[in-house]
This record gives sequence, structure tokens and C-alpha cells, in this order.
Amino acid sequence: MFGLFSIALMLDDLFLIHEYAQEWNSLLEKAIILTYALILFILLFHFRRIILQSRFVLLLAAFFFFGLSVAVDFFHPGGTAWYFLVEDGTKFTGIVFWSGFFINSSYHSLTNSDNRREV
Repeated sequence: MFGLFSIALMLDDLFLIHEYAQEWNSLLEKAIILTYALILFILLFHFRRIILQSRFVLLLAAFFFFGLSVAVDFFHPGGTAWYFLVEDGTKFTGIVFWSGFFINSSYHSLTNSDNRREV
């Protein structure tokens, strides 16, 4: 489920869906962002036990850097080179931590002896 959510976020970022939605209607952009937040909350709630048993510090770091990226975008909506470096740099760092969390969790799930079947 988080994989599908990650794909949706990737496509939004690739095609600037919520950015174009802002140009069409600011309420549409807010609805899209609220939908992402709601889906994330539902996923975090549904998988909370698994997340808490994993190295969730990586996920917290991802949320920190994603939040920093959003804060830079919200409080400094400019077009300078430094703006793009900081905004995209913090987003990229969040993506690295996000991916690291799910790669690590998947690895430990697959190599855990409790999850393997005896042949």
C-alpha cells in the first residue's frame, strides 16, 4: 500500500499535479494535499504495529525533511537558485530516508526466520 502511495506522490511531483491544480483552483490544490494527508494517516494508523517494530527513526527523518521542504515552499515562494536547491534538496533527502525505511523494513521482513516457511 505504501508503494502505491509512493507512486502517487512520485507522479504528482513528476507532472506537478498539485501545482497545476493551484493555478486552476486553489481549493482543488488543498483538496489534493488533504487527500494525500488523509491517505498517509490511514496507512500509518493501519500499519502502526509494524512501523513501531521497525527502525521508524528513518521514517521520522523522512517526515522531518518532507516537512522542511513544504515549509520552504510555503514560507518562501520564490524562484531563486538557493530556493530550488533548499526546497528540492530537502525533498530529495526525505525521499532517501523514506526509501531507506521501506527497503530496511522489507529486508528485515523477508529475512526474519519467523516469516519464512519451513521446506
